Amino acid sequence: MKEIKVKLYRQEDGNYVELWEVINPQENNSKYYGRYTYHDIGTWYYVADPLGLCELDHVVENDIMFILCGENGDEYFRYSNAEENPLPKFKTYMKQKWNEFSENIKHNIENMNTNFWSEVINGETTLSINQWLLTFKDPELYKKEINDMHGYDENWTSCNYSKEIGYESIAETEFEYLGHKYQFVKVTCKHDICGVEWNEFLCTDSPYVMEDIPWIKDKTYIRNYGYLGNWFDASNHGAMLDKRTARKLLENELLKIYPIEKSYRSLLYINGIYCYEKSYSDVAEALMNKDLHRKNILDLIKNLKDKTENIVFINSRENKQKIKELYPEIYGHNYCLI
Repeated sequence: MKEIKVKLYRQEDGNYVELWEVINPQENNSKYYGRYTYHDIGTWYYVADPLGLCELDHVVENDIMFILCGENGDEYFRYSNAEENPLPKFKTYMKQKWNEFSENIKHNIENMNTNFWSEVINGETTLSINQWLLTFKDPELYKKEINDMHGYDENWTSCNYSKEIGYESIAETEFEYLGHKYQFVKVTCKHDICGVEWNEFLCTDSPYVMEDIPWIKDKTYIRNYGYLGNWFDASNHGAMLDKRTARKLLENELLKIYPIEKSYRSLLYINGIYCYEKSYSDVAEALMNKDLHRKNILDLIKNLKDKTENIVFINSRENKQKIKELYPEIYGHNYCLI
């Protein structure tokens, strides 16, 4: 059986492929191999364009034994495609260690994948830390700063407007992976504009290493290999609400006042001389009118029934007729009154 010594060159990419570099490439035709790590399968592949797209080509033959080495060339595992994978990917192993160590650590767990798609689809964050930070994005206090970032929420919550100000290695959390030492660190962060502070829990080198990020001026950050969660004082919040939270609060109240009927799952909304058919979410957003002040949103919710009387209706034949009687000159946008 042929043996090939390899070391990890790059962690798993978005296609679940780790890239492994051959230690003695002169003895082998291929300089790199891919390891397919979806659900920690660990199947070895030949790869095309390894330092580019790193696309899987075809499966490596079962009679090739891979010797998995650390940074210094020391052997830690060996297996071929004919055997079960003995090494979970780093992300899996890191989370296993965090679960062991974090039982008594107060922290918020965030769903980064859900947040990614929410940001892509409608530009709204689902992360509790970001929603909390956005309560401090007060245009009455920081009009110039908000204008400078073009008003975008993602700018307010990005690392461009915050800095790391403290580091605390969490005791007895050191672990090794392929001979490299890692640990978990509590990082204290501070927002550049509003000044609030919070903690982030990261997997770092042990001891941790600081590095510059070229596109962020005059700031250094701890090198990290995974974000495990955060902690902030939720009782200390600003005067605002994030758009997603405000809309959801209003939507829930609308559902109480105008419950969904069996045949209709939308509302009729009067605005000027027009009547629109809208979802509960869209009506909530229209009622907000871009005002995200917590006090105003809560006041709107408290008085929502009175404020929406003869403006919002459950979408039904009876209510369409009622609207025509109340507003003889009303125009049904997209034939919503037919």
